[in-house]
Amino acid sequence: MNVLLFIKRFVHKCSSSIWVAEYSSHDYKLIGGRALEVLSFIGQRGPRWFRFFGIVMLGALVSFSQSYSEPIQCNMCDLRYKSYAEQNLANSDFKGSYFFNANFERAILTQTDFSSTNLVLAKFKRADLSETNFRKADLTEADLYAATLRGTNMTFTRLAGANLSAAEMTHGDFTAANFEGAQMRHVFANNAIIRSAQMKRVNLTEANLRQANFEGADLFAAILVDADMTMAHFSKVDLRGADLSGANLSFADFSEADLSNAKLIGAKVHGTNLKHTKFVGADLTDAKISSVLRFHTDFCDATLPDGTIGKCKAGKDIEKK
Repeated sequence: MNVLLFIKRFVHKCSSSIWVAEYSSHDYKLIGGRALEVLSFIGQRGPRWFRFFGIVMLGALVSFSQSYSEPIQCNMCDLRYKSYAEQNLANSDFKGSYFFNANFERAILTQTDFSSTNLVLAKFKRADLSETNFRKADLTEADLYAATLRGTNMTFTRLAGANLSAAEMTHGDFTAANFEGAQMRHVFANNAIIRSAQMKRVNLTEANLRQANFEGADLFAAILVDADMTMAHFSKVDLRGADLSGANLSFADFSEADLSNAKLIGAKVHGTNLKHTKFVGADLTDAKISSVLRFHTDFCDATLPDGTIGKCKAGKDIEKK
């Protein structure tokens, strides 16, 4: 076969593939089919010495098609059960849309607007949601496992029963969000703002909460076993009945927090602000407490590190070390 004729046909087929990517970026199955057609063309008709070059070009073409970004603007749309898995939809606008059980796994959704959307049971596993706007959205029981939520706006967002395990929430704003019953094991929320959030019975086992702000949040009966809360702000937080066994509370602010009946077995409490903090009935067995700031701290009926029971007289039960 004439080499120039072969190259002309090959370029024509590649151009067809790019045309599909440009005008049908929401359906990569068409691109995959065209890619297979090009591969078949190379394998059956191309000169043997030219096949390697063709395959390299094909790889580049498929890579281009999959990374092609075409923002979508679709407000108040009915997109239930739709699949956008592994697609690049950065800077899209979906305000007020209905995405019940939609699939966004491994998708790139940076700076996308999902404000006031219905995303109940939606799948965002390992998706990139950096700087995305979810304000007032409903993500009840959504799957955000290992998703990137860096700098994301989730103020007043509903995430009850959602799975955020291993998610990155660094510098995100989750003010007044509802996480009740959510799974947040191994979450990375360094410097996140989670003020006044509803977090009853949330599982934050081994979570990284360094320097996060939980001021006024409701963490009743939450699980924070082995969590790192170093330098975090937990002022006025409700932690009644919570499990903080093995957690690190060093240099954190727990002023006016309520840890009544909480478990702090083996917890590290160094340099922590405990002014007006309640530990009524709490279990501090083997907790390591030193250099804390105490003023009207209440250890009434609490099990102290040495096994004794705290007297019901605020701030007088544990000697400073």
